[in-house]
Amino acid sequence: ALFRAVHDARGPLASPMFAAAARACASRRACALRRATCRSVSSSWFAARSHDEAAVRRGDPSWHILTPIISDQVSIPDGVVGDVAEIGCEVGDVVEEGHVAVIIETHKACLNVKATGARTMRVVEILASVGDEVKESDPLVLVERAPE
Repeated sequence: ALFRAVHDARGPLASPMFAAAARACASRRACALRRATCRSVSSSWFAARSHDEAAVRRGDPSWHILTPIISDQVSIPDGVVGDVAEIGCEVGDVVEEGHVAVIIETHKACLNVKATGARTMRVVEILASVGDEVKESDPLVLVERAPE
C-alpha cells in the first residue's frame, strides 16, 4: 500500500526513502534496511518457474533452482542479475513449492527466487553464497523431490 501510494503520487522511485536506500547501499547496515524495504514492496513479477524445467520434465530425481531470466527483449550487461542477499534454506530442509529459497538484490529491486518443480522438495546442496554475483540461469540450489 505504501509503495502504491508513493508510486501514484510522485511516480516510481521518487520517494526520498527509496533514493536514500539506493545511495546508502554501500554499507552493510543500509543494505539490511534496503532488503527489508525491498521485500515488503517487491513481488514475483518474473517468471513463476525458477527451476530447470527440462530436468523436471525428464523425471530427473533432482534439479536446480535457477536465477530467473529477467527479460528476453532487454539485454543485461554481462547477463548479471545482481548479488545474493539472503539464502532462505539450508541443506536437508524440506520446503514446499513457493518457498523463497534465495533473495537476489539488484540495482532497483529484490527478487524472491522461489522453489518450484514439485509440491515438496528437499534441499540437497546450496550452490551460491551470500554476496555472490549471479547471472541469468545460474544454478542457486540443488533440490530433489521429497516424499509427501
